[in-house]
Amino acid sequence: TDWAPVPSQSCDNCYGYGSIIAAIAPADTTVYVAGDFDAIGGVPRNNIAEIDARTGVPTGWNPSLSDFSSVRCLAVAGAEIYVGGYFTMAGGQTRNSLAALDRETGLATDWNPDLSGGVSYTHVSAIVVSSSTVYVGGDFSRAGGTVCHNVAAVDVSTGVATDWTPSV
Repeated sequence: TDWAPVPSQSCDNCYGYGSIIAAIAPADTTVYVAGDFDAIGGVPRNNIAEIDARTGVPTGWNPSLSDFSSVRCLAVAGAEIYVGGYFTMAGGQTRNSLAALDRETGLATDWNPDLSGGVSYTHVSAIVVSSSTVYVGGDFSRAGGTVCHNVAAVDVSTGVATDWTPSV
């Protein structure tokens, strides 16, 4: 088809490779894409974008992730997009590798599990939303001060890690 929102990456951010799409999630009449890119379809975007499902053209939604960041996973749940990867800023707020973004505005919600303590660097590589819980996996040892071993279950309302702490 003609649907081709081509991602691109400037050489300043390449780290020896070009643009990558690491996650895709459809939602209503749009498709969310995330990975390593600084533009998609010729429109500047830092590693996450909302694309019109019919035309392949990026919408005005722009959560402005921090420079030199990467998004590895995302999940659409209601009015939020949950994103995980390597970043320190998302939707205008400080967020450590995990954030909930408003689907209308692209701004970060108040939800902030504040991950920390990765062995090499804190990051999220997997995310699933199931009813009132966001399950995340990656390289971290704390979620909101709660000890977690690279996997956590976080309450969607409070951003607080639950008592579920499997040993991984």
